[in-house]
Amino acid sequence: MASAGVDLYAQLVAQGLGDLDLAVVRQAIANLARL
Repeated sequence: MASAGVDLYAQLVAQGLGDLDLAVVRQAIANLARL
């Protein structure tokens, strides 16, 4: 699970969202659930 978290965070950083709080992580996970 930690590996998946690291991968997700790397994707968020690549999108320029690395400075945002955990709300962006929650939203990213919710977006993945919709796929």
